[in-house]
Amino acid sequence: MDLSKIKKIHHIGIGGIGVSAIARLLMELGKEVTGSDLVPSEIISQLESKGAAIKIGRHSDHHISEGVDLVIHTSAIDDNNPEYKKAVELGIPTWSYPKFLGDMMKGYLPIIVAGTHGKSTTTAMLASIFISAGLDPTVVLGANMKSIGGNAHLGLGKYFIAEGDEFREAFLNYQPVSVIINNIEADHLDYYKNVEKVIGAFNKFVKQVPRGGFIVAKAADKNVKKSLKNSQGKIITFGIEVGDYYASNIVHYGELTRFTVRGLETFNLALRVPGEHNVLNAMAAAVMSITFGIDLEDIKEGLLKFQGIQRRFEIKGRKNNIIVVDDYAHHPTEIKVTLKTAREYFPKRKIWCVFQPHSTHRTKSLFDDFITSFGDCDKLILTDVYLVPGRESEERIIIDKLKKAISKQGVDIEFVSTLPKVEKHLLKNVSSGDVVITMGAGTITSISDSLLDKL
Repeated sequence: MDLSKIKKIHHIGIGGIGVSAIARLLMELGKEVTGSDLVPSEIISQLESKGAAIKIGRHSDHHISEGVDLVIHTSAIDDNNPEYKKAVELGIPTWSYPKFLGDMMKGYLPIIVAGTHGKSTTTAMLASIFISAGLDPTVVLGANMKSIGGNAHLGLGKYFIAEGDEFREAFLNYQPVSVIINNIEADHLDYYKNVEKVIGAFNKFVKQVPRGGFIVAKAADKNVKKSLKNSQGKIITFGIEVGDYYASNIVHYGELTRFTVRGLETFNLALRVPGEHNVLNAMAAAVMSITFGIDLEDIKEGLLKFQGIQRRFEIKGRKNNIIVVDDYAHHPTEIKVTLKTAREYFPKRKIWCVFQPHSTHRTKSLFDDFITSFGDCDKLILTDVYLVPGRESEERIIIDKLKKAISKQGVDIEFVSTLPKVEKHLLKNVSSGDVVITMGAGTITSISDSLLDKL
């Protein structure tokens, strides 16, 4: 698509993390941006502050205003969406977010970060390294990154660093020169049905990497290994104590985590973000950077400067000796990793986990894994399932079954139905020295700031 001929773009579902990133890039290119979404959000407020005109509420054909040259929509909408239907009737080109993102990458050298977990953090770490090296990449990721002021950056360099989402095989729209595969687990089973089909999608993805390109893959992941079958790119593995490059001698010094990278080369790295999972994320970013010839000093600087991204073990604040952390974890593995990190980071404090399950289907399909995920918290507050707008209906029975099953694991659990009630419960019961972690991919994040204000 020739963007020079496009002046006005409407975005259906503009509050989504992917579509909003595209909207940011288009505004930086001087385009007029309009959009719509079902509910307001911080992302939408940020876009409005930059000049986007956004309608909130039920989708309507009236939102397609005069002069729209292109409509970009989230993958979650269907053909019956009134805005989508109106655009088709008027002959306005309609592109899904991943299709448009793939088209934007043409003319760049795309490096895509994929995997069930850690995509956003690894993408941000890789971007931080490339920026430290003076390469000024264009960046699109699934969370806000402090150093670029959001979830997207329009760079002047030749590299396009982006997160590759496996949801509905979105990442197959990209033509990467190199990829990172962090891990592969069962997820999005409403689409894939089983983990073998997830692996199959990743296999199609890595086959897009041309000869001469690189596939940086986690060594100790059997599903990742299966996905690499018949790939053309050069495979380089990473891990902890295993892989072509591996981390060892991991030591924590206050806020710093230091470790030695061994293998094809040996050097030391330091991080300001906690957790073994972030050592793995950093290993992936460092190895990919090495393949592009980036100097080790720039790799060290880029990782040391990295201070995390929004909603990834984000310490929102401290008040009255109570620490409030916000995290995006919504898959059982992510929950375990986040709570393990919290237990290591705050060994002497009582840890409260406030969990909002994300989607009824995910809760049902991974039910047995969810019930064993909360062993590292002292108190669990479970709230109602977040229903993804436009994609599912409420099923009350699932939350009752989940609470009962988790309780049988010996977890001190309490169900509190709504977020306002959760906040009141916390204000009444949290004590000095406690840590509160709000957790989930839905609206639970709103609790953290409000709680801090009222403590």
